[in-house]
Amino acid sequence: PIFLIAVRRLSGQISETVGFVRTILQSGDRARNLELDYSLEMQELSGTLNLLRDKLSSALSRLSRSHERELRAKKEAEESNILRSELLSAVLAHFEIN
Repeated sequence: PIFLIAVRRLSGQISETVGFVRTILQSGDRARNLELDYSLEMQELSGTLNLLRDKLSSALSRLSRSHERELRAKKEAEESNILRSELLSAVLAHFEIN
């Protein structure tokens, strides 16, 4: 859900930036603050991209840690099953001998 919100926001900002550039190109306006307006649009877009990058990085880190925990749990379960099998074999061998 967080990524969907960030992607929608990013999409909106990209659309606004494209609209801004289109308006400038169509109007032929060369006002002094044109560069400043464009720069502010790009800074806001850059900020959103950085936020999205950070959220993706964080999610990937959490996913990686979760995967590592799952692998450890699987290995422990396999080791436990091996020990149980060995114990059961030893008990059965003991009773077969006696």
